[in-house]
Order: sequence, then C-alpha cells, then structure tokens
Amino acid sequence: MSIQERLDRIEALLGGGQGAPAQAEPGNHGPVDGHEFALNADGQRIADEILALYPEPVLILGGSGLGKSVLARYLADQVGSSFVSINADEGMRLEPVVGLWRPESTETGPSVTWTDGALTAAVRDGGVFLFEELSRAPQELLSRLFGLLDS
Repeated sequence: MSIQERLDRIEALLGGGQGAPAQAEPGNHGPVDGHEFALNADGQRIADEILALYPEPVLILGGSGLGKSVLARYLADQVGSSFVSINADEGMRLEPVVGLWRPESTETGPSVTWTDGALTAAVRDGGVFLFEELSRAPQELLSRLFGLLDS
C-alpha cells in the first residue's frame, strides 16, 4: 500500500479530516541539535505524511546528508515524544537494541534485573526510534527485529 493510499485510508477512517493529525507548519523549524533548519516542499510533504501515519513504524531511506536524522528529531518534537538513535555496525549485538538481564546483588542474595535497550525504551515510552545505518547490522539481529518492525 502506497503512502498516499494509507493517508487516504486514515482520512476516511477519521471522517473526512475531522480529528485528523496536525500537519507540520512550513518554513523555519529550528533549532534541532542547536542548528536552525527549514523544510523544503518535499521535506514538508514527507513530514506531513509521516505525522499522519504516527505511531505506525516508518522506514526512511536516502543517501548520506539528506536530513533523515534531522527529520526524525523534528518528528519526535512535533509529536511530543522522546528521541532515541543508535548506529548499526557489523559487530552489533542484540542487547544494546532490545535489552538484557543484568545480575545484581541484593540484601536477600543474587538477583537479575531487566535493563531496556534503546529500541525497547523507545517503544515503552512511545518515543521515536532512529536506527542509523540499518544495512550494516548483522542479519541475525535484523531477523529478530522483523516481527516488531513489520506492520
């Protein structure tokens, strides 16, 4: 299903726009990471489409330096949520992404405590999660994430 088809479906479900998600305001949006920025017409259209789909997962593809990270931070700000970002690499393990059980000493003896990874924390908090350089992540890690990221 194309983005436009999804947008049309969402608008129909919302009764022709009543209660529809807010669109981003055009023009200067800064600061993000201390830098002012403005969305061009294409960036504005993309931001509006993603905001209409929120909180559905969205895959943003594009070459280096096109503003995917800035766009993700901007979207997190627009929906009032936290922003979590990690960079993938060939040696990446599942634990920093999903979480792990950590041993700890307590007054009653040894115990284990769950510690959320970056993705789990973002999902639990309703935040925006950016997985940079996803194509560099090991296939084993990606295959474990497919169920969560598939919609």
